Amino acid sequence: MVTERITNPSALFDPDKLFFLAVRLNQGWLIGVTMDRVPKNFSFANGQTILTSVAASIVPRFLWPDKPETGGRDNIKRFWGIDLGSVSMNLGPIGEAYANFDRTGGIIYMFFYGLFLNFILSMILKLADRRPTLVLWLPVLFLYAVVVEGDLLMVMNWLLKGTLFVWIVFKIFRNFFRIEL
Repeated sequence: MVTERITNPSALFDPDKLFFLAVRLNQGWLIGVTMDRVPKNFSFANGQTILTSVAASIVPRFLWPDKPETGGRDNIKRFWGIDLGSVSMNLGPIGEAYANFDRTGGIIYMFFYGLFLNFILSMILKLADRRPTLVLWLPVLFLYAVVVEGDLLMVMNWLLKGTLFVWIVFKIFRNFFRIEL
């Protein structure tokens, strides 16, 4: 595919390919389909996916072998009735909020979701008073927090595992290299 794009760059601007790219990148379409199908075809989750996401991000897979995976396939199947197979597509934070709590509840959830992310950011910035290099890790830690096609499971997993990774890096530098990052 790379060779084809290099040898024929005009193919990037093919109207059919641009249309499917626009559809694929359109988060509003994903939210719209969710709002169309819930509660008409599928019931609201009433916070179940939220609680499951928090638990799944904390409990290791060896203790919970069939815990949900990131990527959105479970949410799409649950709220759209479509099995994506190996394709990755997700409702996004707004779609997940709506699928759990309807319109008003979704707005309230998104407010608290923003407060949660703000709390994590504030904690990191407070720790950065003692370890200023922590600020350099913010793009890594919040990478999936700003992805429009993510969900709470993806964000929680990334924040938790990213924080663990940063902590290990700091410990390695302190214990093996005698460097305080």
